[in-house]
Amino acid sequence: MLKTIGFNSLEAMSTSVVPTNIVDHRPSLALEPAMTESEALAHLKAMVGKNIVNKSYIGQGYYDTMTPNVILRNMLE
Repeated sequence: MLKTIGFNSLEAMSTSVVPTNIVDHRPSLALEPAMTESEALAHLKAMVGKNIVNKSYIGQGYYDTMTPNVILRNMLE
């Protein structure tokens, strides 16, 4: 397929097609070593433990307002 469109390799085609100002020349992602399932669950549990449960005040104090019918019909229903 590449030869049909005039390229010898996928890299040659990519270099030709992708603008140079958006090419990332850094090496591949440096990923951390893989975890076992139990290690991953422990890691996720530690992350979740940092969450803070806050009280939501959305909708408080807006009882005397009128929502136009157009908004009710087209957005909320």
